[in-house]
Amino acid sequence: EAIYKQFPADPDALDAYVLSAAKHGIVVCFNLFAFLPLPFTGQNPYLDPRSLEGQKEMLTAFAESANPDAREAAHALLVALRGHDLGDVSAWRQWIRSLH
Repeated sequence: EAIYKQFPADPDALDAYVLSAAKHGIVVCFNLFAFLPLPFTGQNPYLDPRSLEGQKEMLTAFAESANPDAREAAHALLVALRGHDLGDVSAWRQWIRSLH
C-alpha cells in the first residue's frame, strides 16, 4: 500500500494547522523529506526511478489533499508570472529573504 495513504484522513487538519500558525505569525515551511527521502521500492532514494516516482506520488497526494485545486492554482500562478522582468524577480527574492 502506498505510503501517502497514511496521511490524516481529515483534510481540514492541515488547514487548521496552517491557519493557526498564520494567526500567530508563524511561517510554515513543509519539508517532507527532511533527512533521507523515502526509497519506496527503489534502491537509491535519490536516483532510482522507482524511488523518484514514489516520492512524486506522495508529494502529489499531499499537495492535492492540502489544496484540491492545487493544479489549477499552480498553473494560474505560472501563467501570471510569465513575462515578469528582473525587477519583479528581485523584489520577490527580497520579500522572501525578509520573511526568513
